[in-house]
Amino acid sequence: VNGKIDASNMYDMQTQAGSAYVPRVFHPHAKDVLVIGFGSGTTPGASLLFPDTKVTCLEIEPAVYEASEFFGEVNHRPHESDRFEMVIGDGRTFVQGTDRKFDMIISEPSNPWMAGVSALFTVEYFKAARAHLNERGVLAQWMQTYHFTLDEYSLVVRTLRSVFPHVGVVILSGGADTILLASDHPLIPTAEDVGIVQAQINETPAIKKDLEKYFNTSDIGKILLSTYMLSSLELNQ
Repeated sequence: VNGKIDASNMYDMQTQAGSAYVPRVFHPHAKDVLVIGFGSGTTPGASLLFPDTKVTCLEIEPAVYEASEFFGEVNHRPHESDRFEMVIGDGRTFVQGTDRKFDMIISEPSNPWMAGVSALFTVEYFKAARAHLNERGVLAQWMQTYHFTLDEYSLVVRTLRSVFPHVGVVILSGGADTILLASDHPLIPTAEDVGIVQAQINETPAIKKDLEKYFNTSDIGKILLSTYMLSSLELNQ
């Protein structure tokens, strides 16, 4: 990762945990999740807290995964779960080459200006991701706003919208980070969807604790209202 900080147990925690928790409202029954980029391990670890969920994680740098023990207090130790599969390799190559499909793909690589990372923000990658999503599958693409102009950010959004019919924007970490949601299915959670996820939260103390710590509430409806800022309707305008 060229010496660049790509994870922490401090300021990045709302983004790292939120990348697993917020998209879940858009697919409450997701069971097979692919995470691109291990980082601190918080996103795959948080995803595994949901019942019967299997997580496959791609990480290009073995040393990043080896450092996960230093984040054990925040990442829920995904490597100890028999529902976790770690793959050392390139995320785009894996997505394009696998015959598997997923309910959710959480793409959380390094910044797009890093060597090779821009390949995970292209039409070709987004097409591959769409082809490897199950029905109602959701792509959750991390995208920072810092050191980026509005035109550059908008370029990524337009690229994503050229592939997926439904796109939304989640704002995290005070606006420093966003999650671009994309799906063939309208990204409008129903009351039933919210209720299902809230029940999962209430039945899982570790999720509830994370949400209260990083979002100051375990009410997923309130979190959604404060973070889901733009849907396809607003983006069209």
